[in-house]
Amino acid sequence: MYNAKVANRVKRAVQDGFAWLDVNFTVERNPGRNAPPWHYYYLYGLERAAVFANRILIGEHDWYILGSRYLIGRQLADGSWNTGMLGGKEYKPSAVLDTAWAILFLKKATRPLEPIPQPVVTPAGN
Repeated sequence: MYNAKVANRVKRAVQDGFAWLDVNFTVERNPGRNAPPWHYYYLYGLERAAVFANRILIGEHDWYILGSRYLIGRQLADGSWNTGMLGGKEYKPSAVLDTAWAILFLKKATRPLEPIPQPVVTPAGN
């Protein structure tokens, strides 16, 4: 059931989130205070959010060009990426995960969402 009030609150929350990303935008580290150092995972999350929201820019930042330049500049000679960290004491660093997240970002692996049409109500039997 479509609820216009909830839909408007969701749209506002998304806009507020992108406004925060614009103000705190960086591809060189995770933005925000006390952000975990899962940096390539953050970049992959940035890719997903921008593609789902159909955004080429975040504010005035071309997130894909800036992120791609950053990642390509940090690719190792063997083709992998490795930050040397994952983000918590319970995890070990993983070049496999860093490489996967970098490739997912560069590939723009997230498929854009198909617009969901409003439901069509017809009389019974039609």
